[in-house]
Amino acid sequence: MRTQHATRNGRHSKPTPAWKRSLSSTSEFRFQASVVKLLNSTVAHGVIWFHVPNGEKRSRRTGGKLKKMGVRRGVPDFVFVLQNRQAAFLELKTGDGVLSPAQDDFAERCSAIGAPYAIARSIDDAISILSAWGAIKVV
Repeated sequence: MRTQHATRNGRHSKPTPAWKRSLSSTSEFRFQASVVKLLNSTVAHGVIWFHVPNGEKRSRRTGGKLKKMGVRRGVPDFVFVLQNRQAAFLELKTGDGVLSPAQDDFAERCSAIGAPYAIARSIDDAISILSAWGAIKVV
């Protein structure tokens, strides 16, 4: 189901896609859920993507176990394998959120090897970045 919004002159604008409507809050969770909806509906053929669930609070025991299993600090929210077989990384930040030192280090390491890395602060940023990478069909 799509909603329409009246413009100032009383005419209706284009329907708003579901992935964009869900961005009703600036919380990182809602932002991320909107990006997932976007990807589920527009990912380009042959592109692989997934979320890296590093951000949740965990017990010390679980954290130690995950560290032994290879979980790394600073890994961005989304990892992509693009059609050209290149890995690309997308970090989502809301408001004036800043990268942690570990995230900054990861971004610098990507830059050093020429791997695409970007920070999106809005759904429009994400669309622009993912379109430039060829990860989504043009919306």
